Amino acid sequence: LDVNFIIAFAEECTIPDLKDCLKQLHQTIDLFVEGGMDKFLTIEIRQQMYPTVETGHVINLLKKYKELGVASRLFSSKHKNLKIIRKKVAKYAITTLTAELAESNSNSKAM
Repeated sequence: LDVNFIIAFAEECTIPDLKDCLKQLHQTIDLFVEGGMDKFLTIEIRQQMYPTVETGHVINLLKKYKELGVASRLFSSKHKNLKIIRKKVAKYAITTLTAELAESNSNSKAM
């Protein structure tokens, strides 16, 4: 992936913290390319494997992905290394993560 090239460049570059700036992008792409949505739904695994990925961003990406429908299957058939996130899984993940985010926000407001 091109992201790996960018990260390799960031490691060699003298710009401080450039690699750290790319962690969220890299982890988000890994989540979708590797089909790790079931892992992301488990908070403990999410914190371990995808600590920089923001839940709100994943929800928005899943909504866009879900809208693609057949187009996502056609794209993934051309790119065999991509995992398909089924529409039911995307819908379940959106519902679960949205509820979790809302609960987290209401808990932080209560404090």
